[in-house]
Amino acid sequence: MLRILSSFSFRSLPAVVSLIACGFACRQPVRPAPEKMMAIPSADTSAVRQLLRSAKNIAESLPDSASEMYDSAWRMSLAAKDTWAISMSLLGKGNAVSDTDFLLARGYYRQSLRLALAVDSFELAGRAATSAGSTFLQTGPPDSAVKAYMYALDLFSKTDNPTARSSTYNNLAIAFTQLEQDDKSKEYRMKAIAGYRTAKDTPNLVRSLINMGARLEYPEPIPFFLEAISLSDTSNFPLGKFYARLGIGEMYVTKANYDSASHFLRQAEAVAERQPVSKQYMSVMYAVMARMYYLQQRYAAARAYFGKSTKIALELGKLDLLEKQYRVLTKVNIMLGLREESVEAFDKFNTYRDSMQDLQVEQSINEMETQYRTAEKDLQLAEQERDLARKQLGIRNRNAGIYALSGIVLLLLVGGGAYLLHIRQNQLLAAQKLLTMEREAELEKVQAAMEAEEKERARIARNLHDGAGSILSGVKLYLASLENQYRGLAGSPAYKDTIGLLNDAVSEIRETSHNLMPKTLHLEGIHSAIRDYCGKVGRNEQLGVEFLSYGEPTRFDIDFELMIFRTFQELLNNVFKHAQATHVIVQLSFSPDIFSLTVEDDGKGMNGKQGDGIGMFAIHSRVEAFRGTMDVGSSISGTSINLQFPVPATTVSEKIS
Repeated sequence: MLRILSSFSFRSLPAVVSLIACGFACRQPVRPAPEKMMAIPSADTSAVRQLLRSAKNIAESLPDSASEMYDSAWRMSLAAKDTWAISMSLLGKGNAVSDTDFLLARGYYRQSLRLALAVDSFELAGRAATSAGSTFLQTGPPDSAVKAYMYALDLFSKTDNPTARSSTYNNLAIAFTQLEQDDKSKEYRMKAIAGYRTAKDTPNLVRSLINMGARLEYPEPIPFFLEAISLSDTSNFPLGKFYARLGIGEMYVTKANYDSASHFLRQAEAVAERQPVSKQYMSVMYAVMARMYYLQQRYAAARAYFGKSTKIALELGKLDLLEKQYRVLTKVNIMLGLREESVEAFDKFNTYRDSMQDLQVEQSINEMETQYRTAEKDLQLAEQERDLARKQLGIRNRNAGIYALSGIVLLLLVGGGAYLLHIRQNQLLAAQKLLTMEREAELEKVQAAMEAEEKERARIARNLHDGAGSILSGVKLYLASLENQYRGLAGSPAYKDTIGLLNDAVSEIRETSHNLMPKTLHLEGIHSAIRDYCGKVGRNEQLGVEFLSYGEPTRFDIDFELMIFRTFQELLNNVFKHAQATHVIVQLSFSPDIFSLTVEDDGKGMNGKQGDGIGMFAIHSRVEAFRGTMDVGSSISGTSINLQFPVPATTVSEKIS
C-alpha cells in the first residue's frame, strides 16, 4: 500500500489484500474434533467452551474485549485441565497480540500447536501452525513461513475442511511472492481459488481472485477482477465490491486507459459512500485517483484528491502515508504554479520524512535487540542441551563400567574388549554432537547479526533513493519550471552547470543505493555479483581490478552468499584504504567439495596492528561460523587473503547456465 504514494502505483495493494486474506485464513472458526470434544466432562468445561465461542464472535469488532475473554478462558481451562480449551485459548491470545508483538504471538501459537497435537485435534493444530507461519510473513524469513504452512497442510490433510486447506494455499502464495518465486505463487493461488470455488466460500474466493488479478500482467488480470466484481455484487460482499473495482481501476491507470479507470474508480468511490470502508483504504483510493488525474495533467483535480487522502492520513496519524503524499503534492503544486503551497508541502514532507527516519531507526534498534535476545536464548538452550548430553554421557560411562565388569566375569577379555570399543564410539559421537551444537549456536548468532545489518543497509538505501533522490528530482523539476518562466535562463552557463551537478548527484545516489542493496546477488548469485562489482570498481584509474573464476559457478544458500559478498566488499575496501596498491586480483574457485575466495594486492602489506584489528577479527569470526578457514599472507610486496569453505550438497541450490 505504501508504494502507491511514492511511485504512483497501486501494485502494493495486493500485499494489503493478501494480508487481509491471510488474517482471515488464520482465524477461521475451529470445529472441535469429534472424538475429543463431544463428551463434555463438567460444567466448568462447558462454560469455557461458551466463553471461547463468545470471544471468537467479537474478535473482529471488539478485539480488546475478546483478548480479555481469551485470558479468562485460558485460566478457567487450566483449572478444568481441559487441554483442547487451553490450546484454543492460546490460539486466541496469539491472535489478539499478532498485530503488535509477532514474537509473543508466535510463542502462543507454538504452545497451542503442541497441546492440540497432544489431544489429536489436527484441525486446531493446523490453524496454530498457519498462524505461526503468518508471523514469519511479517518478520521474515519467508522460507520459515513456507515450512509452517506446509506442516499445516499435512495436518489439514487428516481433516475434512477444504476451506482451511485453501486458506493455507493462499498464504503459501503470499510467502512465495515474498521469495520472488512467481510460478510457485501462481500455482498455489490457483489451488486456493479452486478450493474456495468447490467449498462455495464466496468471500475468500473473491479475495483470492483479487490477489491473483493484482499479481498478473495485463491483460490477464481482467477476467479475475470482473469475476470478483460479479460475485461480490451478487452476494453483497462490500469488501469485494470495493477492492475489485479499485484493483481493476488502478490496472487501467497504469495502462493509460483513463476512461475505464475512471469508470471503475468512480464505482469504488460510490461503494465507499454507501457502505463502511476502512479510512486507511479510502486514503489509498483517493491517492490512486489523484495519480490518474496527475498523469492526465489535470493537476487541479489531482490536488483535490491528494487533499482528501492527506486529510485521512492526518486523522490516522500515518506518518509513512503523509511523507509520500506531501512529496507528490509538492510536485503537483509546482506544476500549478503555487509557489507558497509547494514550499509548504515540501516543508511538511521533510518534517514527516524526519519523523519516519527516527521511527525506523527506533524500530531497527528494537529488531536488532530482539534478534540478539533470540540468539542469546538459543545459545543458552544449546548450552543446556550440551550439559544434559554431558550428564547423559557420564551416566552411560558409569553404567558402562558396571557392564564391563559383568562382561569380564561372563565373557572374559573378548566380551569386555568389544564393549569398551562400543563405549569409545559413544564418547566420540557425544563429543561430535557437542561440537555441532556449539557451531550451530555460533552460526545462528552470526546470521542474526548479518540480518540486522542487511535491514539497516536496506533502510539507508531506501532513504537515499526515496528521500535525497526524490528531493533532487523535485529540484530539477522546479528548475525546469523556472526555465519556462524565464526564457533566457536555458542559455546561462551557471544554469547548465547547476543542472549537470544535479544529474551527477542523482547518479551518485543511485549507485550508492544499488551497492547497499545488491540486486544481482539475489537474482544471479555470488559469481555474477562479485564479477559486476569488480567491473564497476575496475573503472577507477588509480587501481586495476582483475577478476578470475575457475570451475562451474554454483548458487549457494542466500545467507552464505550474502556473507561472502559482504566479506569481499570489506576486503576490497581495506585494499583501497590501507594497501596503497595499484593492482588487485579477485579470484573465485568452484569445485564439488570446496568454494574459495582470494583477494590479492601488490600494496605495502599489513602491519601487526592492521592484521589484528576489529575488522579482520569480525571477518575471521564469520568465516569460522560457516565452517570455513582463512589464510592471510602479507609482506612488503603485497597481501593475499584466501577463504575456503566446504560445500555440502544440501547448500547447493542450482547451477548457473
